[in-house]
Amino acid sequence: MNRSENRFALVFEPVFPKIDEARAALTAFLQRSAPADAASFCGDFCLAATEALNNVVEHSGASRIEIACAVYPDAVLLSIKDDGKPFDPTGKVSLPGPEAGAAPEGGYGRSIVMELADSVHYRRQGSLNALTLRKSWTKQSRGGR
Repeated sequence: MNRSENRFALVFEPVFPKIDEARAALTAFLQRSAPADAASFCGDFCLAATEALNNVVEHSGASRIEIACAVYPDAVLLSIKDDGKPFDPTGKVSLPGPEAGAAPEGGYGRSIVMELADSVHYRRQGSLNALTLRKSWTKQSRGGR
């Protein structure tokens, strides 16, 4: 783990217990670094980050995940990089429809990320997927790309 005043970085194995540890570390970092009036946004942002990381574990076949977070006066940026198969999660999202009243397990992660982050950007960098989430401390509306 690398920390400076407004930055946080972590590299870890893509397994669920490590996602839990990364979420706890990110939450603690944001609680220390975020503007005092932005506390309510930390939960949303950490949920979006966790969903994006869960998707890496569940679908990418990656052997390594890198996250880097930076806090700025107006926003927080999170970069998630993995060495899994190429996948752009920013494409059109359609929610699974419950059949006969039963809600399906899964299928909502990308929608949650897109709803809770103000912007979500993907690019392939050589052999890495690179996803960037941005959340404004002051923006009252949610969603967008």
